[in-house]
Amino acid sequence: MNVAISTSEVGESKIYDLPDLRDFDGVISMPATMSSDTTLKQLYHALEQIKGKPHVSIDVPQEQAVSIQFDDRISMELLTEHLIAHHGARKIAFVSGPQDSTVADARLEACRNTMERHGLRLEESMVFYGQWNRSGGYIAAETIIRRGGPLPDAIMCANDDMALSVIECLEAHGIRVPKDIAVTGFDALQEAVMRGLTTISRPIHESARKSIEILNAWIDGKEPQEMQVVLPTVLVSGSSCGCTQSLEHTNEKLRKLLSEK
Repeated sequence: MNVAISTSEVGESKIYDLPDLRDFDGVISMPATMSSDTTLKQLYHALEQIKGKPHVSIDVPQEQAVSIQFDDRISMELLTEHLIAHHGARKIAFVSGPQDSTVADARLEACRNTMERHGLRLEESMVFYGQWNRSGGYIAAETIIRRGGPLPDAIMCANDDMALSVIECLEAHGIRVPKDIAVTGFDALQEAVMRGLTTISRPIHESARKSIEILNAWIDGKEPQEMQVVLPTVLVSGSSCGCTQSLEHTNEKLRKLLSEK
């Protein structure tokens, strides 16, 4: 089977050929941000150079590295529970990240398990895989519309970018959010909060601070006491799921996000 590799993927992967990581005292890596298998493989190949050196990995556990993770599973369970219990959702579609992404898989499984506890089923035909970008969400929404038949009660997305494009696609077809269908995201991007998207806030900036603290101490000879650090996430309710949202409420959420920055 021949597989086409886009020029953007080739370009992204080339960045890991630039530095010789053996010249560094330690590394912080973020494998979950890689948008393709090509760039992910190149990243892991580059990290082979620093085996035995201090290494902090954000979001994805790696051998001999301290892992900074978020309780995505609990957050996605709360979000799914919110849609079911507060908004009466019974049929849910899920727009996930790449199929081989452990982060995307955890969010998808949390949704599926929560639905099962309520006697509901996440149909495989209602699961879509994107690349964390807006085109993935738009394609998923268009596919749902083209199939015809009853729409799902809600479309849950594994990140905000895909959720925003889902909303744009639905509205382009005259489908109202949240009146006809609820939409949720994940990450609490500033644009998403301003547009009233129900989402999950991850302490990204705290993870960066924590990573640097651990790495600096490790380089100075202080071995890490724990190889896994889990940071809490927070449900940010907006109008996209049907919750009422005032301008004051939106401004307060933005103030909290900007304060953390």
